[in-house]
Amino acid sequence: RAEVQGLLAFYMWAIYDLYAQVPYVDQKTGQNVVLSEERAINEMVRLLEDAIPNLPTKAESKSGIIFSQGAAQALLARIYLNKAVYLDRYAGSFAFNNADMSEVISVTTDLINNGGYSLAEDYFRLFDGDSDNNSATDELIFVVDCEAGLTCNRAFTAMVMSQGQFAADGGSFRGWNGFCTLPEFVDSWDTEDPRFFEENYPNEAGGIDPATYQLNRGIQVGVQYGPVPVDASGNPTEGGTFKRDANGMLVIEELKNFLRDDQVVDYAKDVELTSNQWAGARVFKYEYDTPGPGRWDTDINPVIFRLADAYLMRAEAHLRNGNADQALADVNALRTARGAALLSSIDLDGMLAERGFEFYWEAQRRTDLVRFGKFNDAWTSKPASDANKRVFPIPTNALAASSQLVQNQGY
Repeated sequence: RAEVQGLLAFYMWAIYDLYAQVPYVDQKTGQNVVLSEERAINEMVRLLEDAIPNLPTKAESKSGIIFSQGAAQALLARIYLNKAVYLDRYAGSFAFNNADMSEVISVTTDLINNGGYSLAEDYFRLFDGDSDNNSATDELIFVVDCEAGLTCNRAFTAMVMSQGQFAADGGSFRGWNGFCTLPEFVDSWDTEDPRFFEENYPNEAGGIDPATYQLNRGIQVGVQYGPVPVDASGNPTEGGTFKRDANGMLVIEELKNFLRDDQVVDYAKDVELTSNQWAGARVFKYEYDTPGPGRWDTDINPVIFRLADAYLMRAEAHLRNGNADQALADVNALRTARGAALLSSIDLDGMLAERGFEFYWEAQRRTDLVRFGKFNDAWTSKPASDANKRVFPIPTNALAASSQLVQNQGY
């Protein structure tokens, strides 16, 4: 019951964060209602606080696939952190309350000190196919439980890779090409930060031992190199085996999309909506998991909550409460674990940047940009927008199904 109650609060939050209202069945009356603003917040908080004593501990959460006490605490902190936004989505500036920030600090401190979790030292291991049983497991609080042979699909990793990039020998595991990130984000990085890029083989012509081959990870910019599948005559072909030299080493060469007229795989940093297929830096954060030829299922568990978020939520709450030194200590504790250079100071712009460095490609950016007052700004191919765009329009089929739902302002 506690797990279902916690998941109810989680799904309510997911809808509420996007749409500013959530359909709900009143547990006392059995009546269909629509919750918004303080009523929605209070009910989610009530559900979580009521469930926490009966939820599984970290030891019982099976590497984060069960909604646990830690998951409830992480969600509770996220709700309090965003409460000022949720109470007035269209405000010119949000009125963050010291009491709400103190709740964030209290909840995250208990999670950090007593939850049994620890920060991973190998960042990209958090996003590998074996993340439920590797050195990074203890950071994961709540994940989507993907298991090869069941329902999860690895297309979400394939879409960031070119058709000319192959994850394994045999030529069956190639990218689809498409998703990219923006030049403003790439330019914001210290590229020495280990979270930016992990080199598993040099991005240059040469050769490597086939046993060591795995794709490079992180943000990829520029001309890409890698092994190429070939047929018996040495011609590039999908379904071939990787080209090898006389010593059996994989030949690493400039990649070309032989499925599209041998176009060089060159991820130009700058991108516009009308750009060609190569424009835009690619984000290869999750491992490209490959259970077998022709398979689209995966063991990769997409992350929902992990301990790093507790540190950065607490840091932000300290900063909004005027305690910059304590905020800096939390940020640098995380950067120490990641092997990144320590900061000498932190402000709100720096905090938003740090959240981007840590959580890119984890579906947190929209919520963060709204909370930091940046979502309506202009950026690549996007003009400045009005406050109405901070929430999504209610779909017409949902409006038709419920007389209590009201279309959001501006739609």
